[in-house]
Amino acid sequence: ESLFDRAWYDRTKISDELINHYLEPLKVENWDRALYAYTKASVNPKITKRLKEIDIPVLIIHGEEDAVVPLKESIKLNKEISSSVLEVINSCGHAPQEECSQEVIEIILRFLSSIGYE
Repeated sequence: ESLFDRAWYDRTKISDELINHYLEPLKVENWDRALYAYTKASVNPKITKRLKEIDIPVLIIHGEEDAVVPLKESIKLNKEISSSVLEVINSCGHAPQEECSQEVIEIILRFLSSIGYE
């Protein structure tokens, strides 16, 4: 099972073009060092402790069928950031912006409208 198979709920949306798009960054020198630094920063306890300080509107979008990051992580993040809104997209995996793009656009527009941005 490939990473794409785990990340997408609807595997029919995985095309060669999509795979090639995601493989492009691997052609850059030191991509692996950048990925390591990014991954390390994402689990930084100092950052996690500061989530409660965020006081601006935050939108969290999560695919219900995400097999990479469990939904419970987004629920936890939503609880940590008091000004956040969690939107869960049914029948969608780890990359909702790709797999369920129309729903993501609608969610973003609704969120922006709810905070007075038109």
